[in-house]
Amino acid sequence: MIETNDPIRRKIVLYFNAFVEINFGVEPQFVSFGSVTKGQDYPKKTVELIGLKLPEVKVTTIASSNDFFQAKLLSDEDEATRNKIGLSLVKELPLGSHLSDFTVMTDNPLYTANFRASVVVRGHTKVTPARIVFRCQPGHASQIKQKVIVKNTASEQFLVEKAEYIPGPEIDKETARQAENEGTVLLESSADDLEVTILPQKSSDEVTLELTFKRLLQAKQRLHGCIRITTNDPLEKTLDLQYFAFSTEGKTDK
Repeated sequence: MIETNDPIRRKIVLYFNAFVEINFGVEPQFVSFGSVTKGQDYPKKTVELIGLKLPEVKVTTIASSNDFFQAKLLSDEDEATRNKIGLSLVKELPLGSHLSDFTVMTDNPLYTANFRASVVVRGHTKVTPARIVFRCQPGHASQIKQKVIVKNTASEQFLVEKAEYIPGPEIDKETARQAENEGTVLLESSADDLEVTILPQKSSDEVTLELTFKRLLQAKQRLHGCIRITTNDPLEKTLDLQYFAFSTEGKTDK
């Protein structure tokens, strides 16, 4: 901004545009594989090498921080792949979100480049809801029932072989301290918390579970446990369902 003594136009704003080309880098710097289904063919991606120092410098190594991601320099003989890095995913990807940081190193230590890639791996089986919450009236025997739908899109005859309690996460000191400050008592979960019933199956791709919470909670008590669901799908043999329970003076679940 330029200030002048012109009584009509006291200030003049100047705008500048500039393009700065780097010596060595990659585009884009973040690659998303999106959401993929476990066991199916995974997409492939590419990033392009850019910069003033190409082709003077040569790529020597492409390092990945996560072994689920693979990267290699593509052939220079084809115009379509020249100065490009191919990205792929390993076949045995576990379910969940995965991230990798890549470092591209060259024969000149002054020139390196970094980029990231991510993927979310989903299975054929979906549990609805993703977690269960039991709201209990303090001091009253609980017989709260909730239903869980386990649906599979791959198996010809999907089955839930069993569903059973497993120990939930341990209560860490920070969580316990926060609960104490709030006046809340954290309880350890147990196998006696609830009863899990596999209801008669009505379709080949869907199973309904009925969870009955039986534990008596006093005022300001809560707990966190886990149910492990075992299926006949070899790609997703087990699925874990978190459950939470707490006492409330207000409305309770039926």
